[in-house]
Amino acid sequence: MKSGISHRLDLWARLSSPVAMSLVLAILAAIPLGIPGWPTISPWYTLIAVYYWTIHRPDLLPPVAVFAIGLFQDLVLGWPAGLSAVVLLLLRWALMSQRRVLADLPFLLGWLSFALVAFGTFLIAWMLASIAEDAALGPMPAFFACLMTIAIFPLLSGAFAQAQRPFLRVA
Repeated sequence: MKSGISHRLDLWARLSSPVAMSLVLAILAAIPLGIPGWPTISPWYTLIAVYYWTIHRPDLLPPVAVFAIGLFQDLVLGWPAGLSAVVLLLLRWALMSQRRVLADLPFLLGWLSFALVAFGTFLIAWMLASIAEDAALGPMPAFFACLMTIAIFPLLSGAFAQAQRPFLRVA
């Protein structure tokens, strides 16, 4: 049996793992791969994280954490401050009313629903980024980043599902 402090640390680690995973994904997005144009079309990993955890365990990714993840991502990627935070909070808000329906979908329909949500989210982010830059940004980088995000969704959502089983069971 675990001691009181050990049990609390274990519980804290389990409960904070979605936030920690999301922050690590924000850092991974900032790693240069040496591929020309990659920063403009790289997947938005934290979008997948917020989508997954909002549907499956919203209690482990509260709005304040989503806001902090978004600000952190803006900082490490050099995006306009608050852009990701606002977009990810809007995503969480929109998903909360539909999360039970989305959680019960078969994988392919879930992936399709993610694709639709991702297109809408990228459209909002592109519009907000254009406003922040005070110029109409070209839509193609956002479109390709959206496609990359949709393509990587099965891998990350599978990893999150695997992490949820052993690490997030709260005793």
